[in-house]
Formats: sequence, C-alpha cells, structure tokens
Amino acid sequence: MQRIMIIALALLCMIPAAAENVSTADSLYNKKQYEEALRVYQDVQKEGLTSAAMLYNMGNAAVKCDHYGEAMVAYQKAQSMDPGNSRIRNNIEYLQQKVFDRNNAKLGGRKGDVTPDEPSGLSALWYNITGCVNPNLWGTLAFGFFVLLLAGVLCYFLCGNVLVRKIGFFSAIGCVALTIIFGCFTVGARNHWANRQICVVTAFESTPLPKPDKEEKSTLTPLVAGTLLSTPETDTPTPEGWVFVRLNATTAGYVPAEEVTVIK
Repeated sequence: MQRIMIIALALLCMIPAAAENVSTADSLYNKKQYEEALRVYQDVQKEGLTSAAMLYNMGNAAVKCDHYGEAMVAYQKAQSMDPGNSRIRNNIEYLQQKVFDRNNAKLGGRKGDVTPDEPSGLSALWYNITGCVNPNLWGTLAFGFFVLLLAGVLCYFLCGNVLVRKIGFFSAIGCVALTIIFGCFTVGARNHWANRQICVVTAFESTPLPKPDKEEKSTLTPLVAGTLLSTPETDTPTPEGWVFVRLNATTAGYVPAEEVTVIK
C-alpha cells in the first residue's frame, strides 16, 4: 500500500512538470524555434504523459523540421486518441500528399506505382463511417435513440390517448432501427481503431524486399520517411526483426523492423 502511494505521488508530481514542458514547447513553436520545440515534445513523450493535442503539436513541429517519419507517427498516435478530430485528419492528408510527391519524384520516370491503397465504393463509405468519426459519437447516438425507444414503448403501453399511443408505437419502431444502425457503427468504429494494421517508414528510406533477407535485391522504388503502409498478415510467419508491408498491389514486401514504426 505504501509503495502504491509513493508511485501515485510521484505521478502527481510529474503531471505539472509535463504540463509546463508542453507549454514551453508550444511557446517555442509559436516563436518558430521548431527544432527546440520538437526536442521538448520528445522529452514529454518519453515521460509517457502524452495527449492527442500534444502529439498533434509534436507532429506539426516535426513537419516544420522536415522529419516526415516522426511527424506521421505523431499524427497517427494523436488520431488513435482522438479519432474524430478533423484537424489531425487534415494534417495527415496534407503530409501524405507531401510524402507521395517525394516517392513519386524518386521514380524518376521509371515504371512504378507509389499511390497508396484507397478504399472505394462501399468500402470507402464504411471507412468514412468507422475511420473518420469518433466511436463515442456513434455510441452516444445509439444510447440516445435507445432512450427514445424506451420512451415510445412507455407511451404505447401507459397512455390512454390513441394518437399518443400511435406516435409512441411508430417512434419506437424507428428508434429500434436507428439504435441498431448506430450500434453497428459504434462496434465497427471501435474495431477499426483497435485492429489497425499500419506502420510508418521512419528511416531515411526503406525498400520492400521479396524475402526477409538483406541480401535480396528489389526492383521496387525505395519509400521515403513518412510513408504510411499497411501490415497485412501473411500465410507464413514473418521472421523476427522483419515486418511485411504493403503500399498497394504492386508495392509490397519485407522491410527490417528498425526502418519502420508500427502503430498500435
């Protein structure tokens, strides 16, 4: 018990210090001292006292310092904490375009495709529902319509007025449908954020190889820092120290684990 109290007191003492460091980093950023601001944000992150806002600002500082890999990692972690934040999503899209331009420039007129996989059709619609909205919003809507459902049921069974009973009956039917729909959206969104399989190139560049062997040669174009990749499961276990990544249908393979950061 005494040990727990000591740990709790230590954590309470760390919070004001971390808040002061974040404030210092924000001030440095506003003064356009981006390298110094980034170092302070990194120190706060090492202490483990992070937030979506802090990671968002850290990503902004990293972009200003041309550290695209670190910026993308910070943005992705911030988005995991605050999925519905449009500012984070917009900055990710902006950075993805910058990274795409760099990857495209590396092609130098050669054949190749550095366009990331994008959902289409119904998959795109489902992604916009589950991947661009905070699951808590869908959960709140589902709960709200469930409460209205109960109110409609009570009106139907307890009210003597025929018109009120009809309104309660049909309202309850509509609320059943909406509760189920928003409940499905809630589950889908939570699963999306809990089961994401992505990583970010954090080395200067990384080239997917056909086999997990550094002696292997690849015909693929090296991918620059900041490239966002999926990490799909493979039929055979991936050897330790390697990650199987995919950019699109033609750009996939194994990269050393030290060249990427897996987002969990």
